[in-house]
Amino acid sequence: MNLFSNNRAVATVSALFRVLFVMCLFLSADMQCLAGNRLYPVKNDEGKYGFMDRKGNLIVPYKYDDIYNFSEGLAAVRLNYKWGYIDNTGVEVVPCKYSDCTSFRSAIAFVCDEITCKWGVIDRAGNVLVPNKYGYIEKLKDGSMLVGYGDEMGGGRGYIDKSGKEIVPCKYFWIGEFSEGFASVVGDVGSEAPLNYGFVDETGVEAIPCKYEEALSFSDGLAAVSRNGKWGFIDKNGNTVLPFKYHGARSFHSGRAIVCIGDEQDSKWCCIDKEGNVVSECEFEEIGDFNEEVATAWSVNGKVGVVDVNGNVVVPYKYNIVSPFKNGFAWVEAGGMIGIIDKRGKEIISCKYDNIDDVAFEYSRPVTVGFNGKFGCVMDGKEILPCRYDDVYSLDSGYLAVLMNSKWGLVDMKGKEVIPCKYDHVHSFDGKLALVTLNGENFYVDKKGRTVGPKWKDKH
Repeated sequence: MNLFSNNRAVATVSALFRVLFVMCLFLSADMQCLAGNRLYPVKNDEGKYGFMDRKGNLIVPYKYDDIYNFSEGLAAVRLNYKWGYIDNTGVEVVPCKYSDCTSFRSAIAFVCDEITCKWGVIDRAGNVLVPNKYGYIEKLKDGSMLVGYGDEMGGGRGYIDKSGKEIVPCKYFWIGEFSEGFASVVGDVGSEAPLNYGFVDETGVEAIPCKYEEALSFSDGLAAVSRNGKWGFIDKNGNTVLPFKYHGARSFHSGRAIVCIGDEQDSKWCCIDKEGNVVSECEFEEIGDFNEEVATAWSVNGKVGVVDVNGNVVVPYKYNIVSPFKNGFAWVEAGGMIGIIDKRGKEIISCKYDNIDDVAFEYSRPVTVGFNGKFGCVMDGKEILPCRYDDVYSLDSGYLAVLMNSKWGLVDMKGKEVIPCKYDHVHSFDGKLALVTLNGENFYVDKKGRTVGPKWKDKH
C-alpha cells in the first residue's frame, strides 16, 4: 500500500533495493498535482483507492487497487495488477499495462514490462522514449541515465542520454560519474581480463584502457591511479605525468595534491605541485577523501581534524569523529558528545548532543539530534527545535513531526505548534491538510483539527 509514500526515481527488478529506496524516499515532497489544485489519496472500506480535493470532495472515484501520490500532474495507479497513470480529473492518460512504474520526474517515468520484466522510459503522454530492455535504470543530475542489463547488484553498466541514445555501452562491471569529460570504469563483463580501472570519454570511447588497480576521478586535468600497489598521476591522454611511487594519493585541487611518500617503515604525507615538488609536509598520519575542498585527517595521537587542499590544518586535531562537510558544515564528536562546526573549525553548535541522524545530515535535510532520550532538530548549523520531544522526524514539506507522551503532532521550522500531539501517527502535511492516524483510523485534518474527507482503516 503506497498511500503514505511516493515511489522511486530508480527502477530495478530487485525487491531488496526497491524496499530500501522507498524507505529512503518515504514521504517525498513531490506529492502534488497541478499547483493550486492539490488532490489527496483516500481509501474506502472495500480497500479501493481514489482522490479527494482539499475540501473533501471525491474527484477520482474509488476503483484502484493501489496508487501513488500525484507528481507533475499525473499519479500512478494500479488496476487488476497493472500500473498506469491518471491526470487530476481521473482520466487515464497512460493505460494500466505495466507491472511496475515510478512517479514522473522532469517529465519522464520509468516503467516495467510485464512479460520481459525489463525497464524503459515514457513521457507524460505515454510515448516510449527508451524501450523496455534494461534491468536497471537510474536518472542522474544532468538528465542522463545509468542503465544496466542486469539488476542493480550485477550485470553490465553503461550510460544513455535523455533520448535513450547509448553514450557508454552496457559492458562494464562498474562506472562512475563524469568529471572533466571522463568517467572511470571497471572491467568488461565480456572479458576474462582482471577487473581493472580505466576511463571512457563522453562519446563512450574507452580513451584510457582498464589497466589500473584503482583510480580517482579527473581533477585539475589529472587523475590519481594505482599500479602494482603504488600511486601516480596520468593526464587525459593516459600519459604518466607523475611516476608510480606514492603509497597513497588524493586528487589535485588548485594545483596541489596530497600524497604519501617514503617507504613502508617511514612514510609521511605531504603536499606536492604538478611537477611533483614537495610544497609542504603534513602533520597527519592518515587522510580521508576531499569534500568541499577539505578532508578529515588523523593525527599521531588518533584525534581527528580537518585539512585544506594544501595540507594546512583548518580544524585542530581534537575530535574523535568529523563527518564529511555538507554545505559548509560538519558534525563532530568529542567525549561522547556531538556538535556542529564550520570550515574554520568554529563550533556553531557546541558538543552537547549524544545522538544525531547522520544520514539526514548527509542529504542536507533537517537533522534530528538527541540528548538524554529527548530529541530536537538542527538545520544548516542552527538549532531549530530544542531536545524536548520523545521523537522527531522531518517532513519534506518543511514541517517536523514530533512525538510527546506517545502522541504525534506537527511543528513548523520555528518550533511553533501547527497540530497538537494527539494522534497515533502523522504521515504527511502540505501546509493545509495532514494525513493522520488515530485509533486505527486514517483521515485528514486541517490546522484547526477539523476532519476533512472520509476515514478508513487499513486491513492487515
